[in-house]
Amino acid sequence: MFLDSIFAEKLLKHKNYNVMLKKIFTALNLFTFIAAFSQTGIGTEIPEGALDISFPKNEWGLVLPHVDQAENTKNPTGKNVKKGTIVYDLKENCIKYFNGSEWSGCMSASIPVKLEFGSAVLNQDIITNYPISVGTNVSVPYSNKGETINYVEIAVSSTNVDGLKAILSPGSIKKGAGNLVFSISGTPSTSGDAKFSFSLAGVQCEFVISVKNYTDIKVPPITNLICDEVNQLGYKSLKGKHIINGKEVTVGFKGSNISTGERSGSCNTSTISNSIAIASNYNPGALIITFSRPVTNVGIAFTAAQRDEVVTFTTNGKQGVQLKSTSSCRDQIYIGNDTMVFTSNNNNVVIGGSLTVGGGWFTELKIEHNGQSSGLLSSFCLNGSNAL
Repeated sequence: MFLDSIFAEKLLKHKNYNVMLKKIFTALNLFTFIAAFSQTGIGTEIPEGALDISFPKNEWGLVLPHVDQAENTKNPTGKNVKKGTIVYDLKENCIKYFNGSEWSGCMSASIPVKLEFGSAVLNQDIITNYPISVGTNVSVPYSNKGETINYVEIAVSSTNVDGLKAILSPGSIKKGAGNLVFSISGTPSTSGDAKFSFSLAGVQCEFVISVKNYTDIKVPPITNLICDEVNQLGYKSLKGKHIINGKEVTVGFKGSNISTGERSGSCNTSTISNSIAIASNYNPGALIITFSRPVTNVGIAFTAAQRDEVVTFTTNGKQGVQLKSTSSCRDQIYIGNDTMVFTSNNNNVVIGGSLTVGGGWFTELKIEHNGQSSGLLSSFCLNGSNAL
């Protein structure tokens, strides 16, 4: 006590004693902090780690830096991202960390899965080597037991079958059941199962759609189509782009001994002006019609046929076609083995009617005439046809 009094008295007499006191106490505090507190504490005087954040109310959480996606994270010093960096990835709605060379997947293994996906449903067939029709989509059913999940656009390319892309527009998943609708585009390179993998809210999902050869797709039943003049296509109007049950199909044709025909009628059937005449003056003829997509149930109006004329129908797929005819002179038309034969007791009788060519998908239809008599006048109807 005596020494302390002497020391205090000397300090009081010193003209800068206040300054000296401050320096002494600052030094003492610094040494005490270094000795006892090498950690950092926020809201606590006794941190139990390198960083200890604690608040009286146990209702607050730690908000991590939000980035549009982890791979876009930057180091503010301009250097490479530091190993151990943790961020919240907005694209996949989950936490990720950097291991020094690459970003982790979503750190969600311990979180109960509240989002589940079901089997995908394709709204129309996808055909090998043919561009996908506009409006083709896949519905992926989901069940969400958690809160609303917002997501950005998801675009994924197919695997196993190349050439396809699935795009999901930005949106949200409400609590309950619903469907994610992906639009599908591209041209598949081969047949088989096209696979699409994506991640949403930390949940990995893969949906699969089947790509088929058109010859393997079920053909709609053949029907008796009435090819009326309002819908008929002829020498000038058959070529070009047409819409067949929602698909854009480009049609072309060529042939031997074919020409432009005049309007004609027989057996309550008429063909338009500029119809297509196949064969003439006892010379055979052939018309080959091509389609940019597989079609079936092509309607034909025919007139000017006479006894012993024979018309044969073949396709590039080599599968047998079916023929159905509607005519008031049906008793004078024989149909069998992809062939239509005109029969009559009178050589002067002119036969006409409507015909449907179906039973299989095809991209080329060849119509051959045996050249008997003066040939056949034909107009075509696609308004009742089918296309893939």
